[in-house]
Amino acid sequence: MSSDAPAAPPKKSKKKLIIAIVLVLVLGAAGAGAWYFMSLRSAAALAQLDAEGDSAHPPEPKKHDKSKKPIFLNLENFTVNLNDPGGMRLAQIGITLRVDDPEIDLAVKDQLPVVRNKILLLISGKKIEDLLTLDGKKTLARQVQVATAQSIGIDIPDDSAAEPTPATLPEADGHSAAPAEKSATPAGNKAAKSLKKKPAINPIKEVLFSTFIVQ
Repeated sequence: MSSDAPAAPPKKSKKKLIIAIVLVLVLGAAGAGAWYFMSLRSAAALAQLDAEGDSAHPPEPKKHDKSKKPIFLNLENFTVNLNDPGGMRLAQIGITLRVDDPEIDLAVKDQLPVVRNKILLLISGKKIEDLLTLDGKKTLARQVQVATAQSIGIDIPDDSAAEPTPATLPEADGHSAAPAEKSATPAGNKAAKSLKKKPAINPIKEVLFSTFIVQ
């Protein structure tokens, strides 16, 4: 009896195909895993380099703008009788103070009656000849600057104070000798340093005249 049915494919071929497919899947998964881990390592390495670069070159701190906007304090005009024997000389002066610190502005406003009194007394002691020249006006501005600082408790020497002169030693005949040399003793050195002591910085930066009439 003859059979016309096709012969069944060998089982070994199916097994080889399944094994090949499994190997392809395993290799693909392994490759994907390797790529994933390599990506993670690369990202970590880049992050470490960035961190090291930042620590080696830290960002420069922002520069603080130390410049302060000036504050102008306008005082009411001063109308003052000058130091004239006949009492006929008069000065009308408008003054504006410039400061850079808001606290100084408040301090001047708090002591404004004292400030005005000092300035009035200062101007009333002037003669008309003292106020007609440019140098006289500049001198008055400096004196107002000092008087205002003193009014708010700042220890500023008077503008008219003369600088200390070297001490002189009396000679046997009563005449003054040449200026004494610097003492080599500690007390002498201390005295010399005290003469060179710098005065306090005046917080009243400038005195401006808005009106200046003398008659």
